[in-house]
Amino acid sequence: PTDALFETGAVFVLGNVLALTVHSLRKERQRRTQLAALNQTSSVISQSLELTEVLRSSIDSVIDVTGADAAMVFLVDEEAGDLVIVAHRGISPEFVRRAGRFKLGQDLNGRVAETGEPLYLEDVSRETTPAGMTLAAEWIRSQLIVPLKSKGKVLGTLWVAARSKRKLAREEVELVTAIGNQIGVAVDNAHHYEQERGFVERLRVSEERYRELFENAHDAIWLHDLEETIIAANRSFLRLTGYAPEELSDIKASH
Repeated sequence: PTDALFETGAVFVLGNVLALTVHSLRKERQRRTQLAALNQTSSVISQSLELTEVLRSSIDSVIDVTGADAAMVFLVDEEAGDLVIVAHRGISPEFVRRAGRFKLGQDLNGRVAETGEPLYLEDVSRETTPAGMTLAAEWIRSQLIVPLKSKGKVLGTLWVAARSKRKLAREEVELVTAIGNQIGVAVDNAHHYEQERGFVERLRVSEERYRELFENAHDAIWLHDLEETIIAANRSFLRLTGYAPEELSDIKASH
């Protein structure tokens, strides 16, 4: 009896050890899968600073990583206080036309943009709201919406959906939330890039206008350095003085 009791205890302990080992291995595999997915998404969306390209690659990467049937990216229009579809895949043009813009706080995406918290619905067909009925027309069953964040600010939302009822584990929700944060940072960087490019373009136009005014002025205008060497002069100066442009470097402004 003692031996039998010992064997039973040993089997029980061994079974628990094996169960814990399998659980640990499963968790480690999930962690590695999530890390690989994040690395893949980061690699894809960081290849460009053009907002349109960032959004397109984000949608493609999300569908590839999650296996979703459809995905959309909404961005906040701060001036209008609206949420706007800026990229999508797997939904009809009619859906984009009907649900492409709405106020923050309205609809499920608007709620996520306002609260900054993910929202998961396992069965959209139970929704009786206009948004739910619109999604039902697209044969959408399950959906997950996560915020796009950068530096603590919500810039929009990422919507991923399946046309079959799909139960997501907590780890899957966390993965899509992390991907949303990656996209948020990429969108923020693209916005900064566009702003800087716009500033450079305005500077270039301003410089061209200044040079045009400088060259076409009726008065003689010239520029000189601290040693009074003339470094630039307009046409009126050349016409009045008779100097050629290549002779300016030999002329002192004080002469």
